[in-house]
Order: sequence, then C-alpha cells, then structure tokens
Amino acid sequence: MFDSYEKEDGSRKSEYGKYIVQNGKDVGFTHIIRYNDGITADQVIASASVPLNFGYSRLEVESYNTATSNYEKNIRYFWDGGIMSNTPLTQVVLLHRQYWLKRKGFKQTVPRLNIGIVNVHPVKQHIIPWDRDGIVNRNADITFPDRTEREEQALLVVSDYVDLARDLESIPKMDRNIA
Repeated sequence: MFDSYEKEDGSRKSEYGKYIVQNGKDVGFTHIIRYNDGITADQVIASASVPLNFGYSRLEVESYNTATSNYEKNIRYFWDGGIMSNTPLTQVVLLHRQYWLKRKGFKQTVPRLNIGIVNVHPVKQHIIPWDRDGIVNRNADITFPDRTEREEQALLVVSDYVDLARDLESIPKMDRNIA
C-alpha cells in the first residue's frame, strides 16, 4: 500500500517484507519504496495492475542486503495489492493514526477519518452469469471480495478496548477526588 502521509523523518515511503533486527539493532523492513514527491502514476498503475488483465508494474525498490548491511536499489515487479487486501481499511486507519501521533505529535486522539468505499466486487449477485465475460467477472467478485465489514468490526472492537482502557485509567483519579 502506498501511503501519502509523511513519516517521522519527513519522507514518503512504503516499507514491506520481514522486519530486520541485526546484531541487536533495529534495521527496518526488508524493502523500501520511496516517493518523496508524492504518489505518482507509477504507484497508481501498480495498485491497479490486476493479474491476467495487465502485466506487472516495475518499481525501484531499496532492498536490504544482509551481507553488506546496506540497502541497495533494484527493480521489483508488482501487481495490485487488492489481491491480498482489496479494501485495506485497517492499514488506512493505522497509517492515519501513526501520522497524527508520530509526525504531528498528537498525544492521545487523532482527527476523525472519513472513509468512502466503493465495492466493485459484490459478494451477492442476483443474476447468474452464463457467458464467458460474466463468469470471468463473477470469478473476480469471488476472488477479490470486499472484507470491509469484517475489518470494520475488528476496528470497532479495538476502539472499544481503547475507550475502556481510558475509562479504567480515569477511575483512580476519580477515587482520589472523592476521598
């Protein structure tokens, strides 16, 4: 997922792969894609390159070389990340939170995030397809289902836990004021 938010160091990048700790020191993720000028057509095309319909997108990536203990530039090939997570709601919420807490220095709460989602792969279909194109499209609907409802439920549970933790933190404060 390409993130337009600036990181703590002011850069714009996506990191992925295994998180590396070498000799007890945090190194970072195996791969880094940098786009300090913002998201470009290259990232948009990579995010829309669906297997069979489009070829791979080529992007410059910095990959960590454990032998040299350095990141080295290379070309890697990408297809649409929707194959793994068609609606990356959890990642959007997490990156939004990290941006406001780490980059902007907010302490506990972050600005509200309004999200609009268009489901292009419906789970239910009222007409059974019989032609080749209809069957291919239905296969895509089944292969790339929207997982938003499940992710939204998980995020709400986490949000409830955060609210509960804040309420529990305030209990000792209230007791001291009463006594």
